[in-house]
Amino acid sequence: MKHYTLAQLEAFAAIARLGSFQAAADSLGVTQPTVSLRMRDVEHALGQRLFERQGRGGPRLTPAGRSMLPQVERVLALLDAMDEQLESGPSGREVIRLGASNTFALAFLPSVLAQTERRLPSLSVDVTISDSNNLAAAMNAGNLDVAVLLAGNLRRGVHVEPLATYDIAWLSAASTQVPRHIRGSDLKGRRIISLPMTSPLSRTILDWFDASGATPPAHNTCNDMATLIRLIASGTALSILPLCVVEGDLRRGAIVAHSSEPRLEPYQICIAYPTRSARPILQSFLDVIRRTMRDIGSAHVAMT
Repeated sequence: MKHYTLAQLEAFAAIARLGSFQAAADSLGVTQPTVSLRMRDVEHALGQRLFERQGRGGPRLTPAGRSMLPQVERVLALLDAMDEQLESGPSGREVIRLGASNTFALAFLPSVLAQTERRLPSLSVDVTISDSNNLAAAMNAGNLDVAVLLAGNLRRGVHVEPLATYDIAWLSAASTQVPRHIRGSDLKGRRIISLPMTSPLSRTILDWFDASGATPPAHNTCNDMATLIRLIASGTALSILPLCVVEGDLRRGAIVAHSSEPRLEPYQICIAYPTRSARPILQSFLDVIRRTMRDIGSAHVAMT
């Protein structure tokens, strides 16, 4: 029996489907030299050339490649079917691995899960909450089925669909003596707190100070947005956050939202999922997310 790997077969099928080594590499989330190496190794194992390299015309299947392709596609389809079966829980419920940004988790996740239970009772949702950069890495590695996040750093082969825009602003406790319109110089000596430095919100704070020409004051981090909100409300620190996560605090007057110079642009939140996924339950779950966010509504969230 010839020895070759699943990764090599996936590379072969991707090149045949997409017409180039680079496009195959993008769809698989690897580099072009990696795809070339996989093809070299599988051709060596088989003792057959599977592609003719045609220069600008791109690779073309050899007779051996044309003969092999339908068999490889059947093998990959069977493995995909096996994956779907294994993703079902012990009770036969299907499982979707959802990655949720902190903002989405605080503002919308409870309603999304409640609507999922009502509309898709056979579905279980395994939730991972993190910042958008970590979620993108998990999606690229194939460890998530769906992610709701700020778009960026997602490989080809992952479909990105704009979902909504979130208003963001500087926030402080009502008791904190901070001007309603903030400039960089107004925050001198103030304590700033944000999500960890890997998060887009932390980057936004640093970029805002850079654009304002002011030196950032002491910058603390907290990996839990709910705790961060409590720290703001207590007057411990200021931060930039999406307004939809503090709507209740704003109505009660516990937290104040500030306009600022430079102006803060809204964030665009997206749904990301693998392009090649054909699971009907995934599309149904995406519809639940879209409908639930539209039904909830928010003064600070605009649906795309």
